[in-house]
Amino acid sequence: MRTLACALAILLVVTPVLAETGEVTSLATQEVRSQTNFLTEFDITFWQTLPFAALWSSLAASQFTAGGVVNWNGVLCFSAAVSAVNAFAHAKKTTAARSR
Repeated sequence: MRTLACALAILLVVTPVLAETGEVTSLATQEVRSQTNFLTEFDITFWQTLPFAALWSSLAASQFTAGGVVNWNGVLCFSAAVSAVNAFAHAKKTTAARSR
């Protein structure tokens, strides 16, 4: 049971990191690339990763409580924090790469 919970926690950390926005992976024109800024990248990445972070953290929380009641306040706060940190790092990396 603990092994499954640890595997889910690892997936919770890995899933948002692997998410990328379409603007980064596509062959967009220079005009489209120049219009995207830090907040746009942050917003897109945050909302893309939040559902996955909420799913995996709720599954991990249900494993740690051994089928008991899941504390949804903790799950949602943790999911929002993971998504925000990931979105910040991704937006910073993307805008830095574009400014070069």
